[in-house]
Amino acid sequence: MVVSLSHKKADTHININVEFEDVFLDMCTKIFLFYLKDDYISKLRRLLTIEQYGNKEIGETFRYVFIDRILETQRQALQKLIDSGRFIQGDAYTMALHFYSLVFLLLYKYDNCPESEDQAIVALKKHANQYNAIYRRNS
Repeated sequence: MVVSLSHKKADTHININVEFEDVFLDMCTKIFLFYLKDDYISKLRRLLTIEQYGNKEIGETFRYVFIDRILETQRQALQKLIDSGRFIQGDAYTMALHFYSLVFLLLYKYDNCPESEDQAIVALKKHANQYNAIYRRNS
C-alpha cells in the first residue's frame, strides 16, 4: 500500500515514523546480538542458567541480570514512549513482558547455533515490527 501525502508536515511525520522504526529495529538487533554472541555475557548466561537450580543465590543473580533488570529498563523506556505519545496507553511492564518474552526465547532457541543467526534476526525483526504495529500510536 502506497500512501501519498502532499502536506509538508504530514510528509515529515511519516519520515519520523519510518526513522523511528528503523532505529528501533537496529537497536533491537544490536542488543540481541550482544546477548547472543558476546563471549562473556553468553557464557555468563549459560553458566547462571545451569547453576541457578543448585544455588539459590545464583538463581537470584540470573533472574536479576537476565530478567528483572532488563524488564525494568524496558518498562522505563516504554513508559517514556507512552508518555510522549509515541505508544498507546497501557501498562508499560506488561508491554515489556510482551516484547522481552520472545527475545528471551529466541536467545535460547538460537544459542550455540551460529549458522542460524540470520534466522534469529529475521524472527526478531518480525517480532519488533509486529510489536510496533500493536503498540505504536498511529497519528
